[in-house]
Amino acid sequence: LTERLIIHMNEERSYLNQELTLSELSAQINLAKHELTELLNVNIGKNFFTFVNEFRLKAVILRLANPDYDHLTIMAIANDCGSNSKSMFNSLFKQAFGHTPSEYKKKLREGRVLA
Repeated sequence: LTERLIIHMNEERSYLNQELTLSELSAQINLAKHELTELLNVNIGKNFFTFVNEFRLKAVILRLANPDYDHLTIMAIANDCGSNSKSMFNSLFKQAFGHTPSEYKKKLREGRVLA
């Protein structure tokens, strides 16, 4: 089930939907809500919010590194990747990567290796 969920997220990119809910995701992968909650909490060790936002942050990172997206603001990229709150996005980004999104992009453009 874990593999099925990860494959679904990577292929269907449900995380791009800013309004994605636990109910919607459980319906998409044909699991009851409580089964998805248990899968996330027990097998993956994350709650729904954390799980989905990790996919969103990875999508943002890929786009920040891609010059094809340079014409977009960081928030436009974040919104395209499923984030709907600037303050929440900035907080999650800094927590995950140790830099604000703008610091991250600046260091990336300077050719610095980022963790």
